[in-house]
Amino acid sequence: MIRTSFHHVKVNLNMPSNVKKEDIKNYSAPTLLLTGEKDVLFPGEKVTKRATEIIPNVETHILQDWGHLYFTSEERKQQIKRITNEFLTK
Repeated sequence: MIRTSFHHVKVNLNMPSNVKKEDIKNYSAPTLLLTGEKDVLFPGEKVTKRATEIIPNVETHILQDWGHLYFTSEERKQQIKRITNEFLTK
């Protein structure tokens, strides 16, 4: 399924670019953003930079040496759970 997706989908390498600050001007909910440092689809540094520019109440985590978070180990899933639980208890 993943191979087929990559063969038949054009990926916009300039992502994330589809959300403008104006589009979410009334958005104020606390937001957790987890990114992988080595994610080729959503590069951690670029995504985090853009998110902090347009989302007023965002907490970001760039997970070092990680690729795309969907493809991860059980150990790393536990790290995601820990970060998420800490965020939700604030």
